[in-house]
Amino acid sequence: MTDDKDLYDRLVYNQNTTGATLSSFDAYLLMRGLKTLALCMECLTKNTQKVVGFYVNQGWYEKFTILEKVG
Repeated sequence: MTDDKDLYDRLVYNQNTTGATLSSFDAYLLMRGLKTLALCMECLTKNTQKVVGFYVNQGWYEKFTILEKVG
């Protein structure tokens, strides 16, 4: 980054203490989470539709816009 050892030490210190960079493990967790996000959202949507369908069939709801679309 630089030939100046003092400047280098200050930059590294700022990166580590302010959270400007991720550790290797944090980067791994972030990438793993992004890879599975679409699958998680798909499962969440299916489960939510089942719950709303149950409420609609039981009559346990008042007229909400989101329930009218599903039911």
